[in-house]
Amino acid sequence: MVTKPYFYNASLFTFLTTLWLLLAIPKQSY
Repeated sequence: MVTKPYFYNASLFTFLTTLWLLLAIPKQSY
């Protein structure tokens, strides 16, 4: 029960980080 919210937050954080990288990398290429 305790690890479930942590796993959800970790996966959400990873998703946001991946999304940010996908948006940040094209900006650096210009």
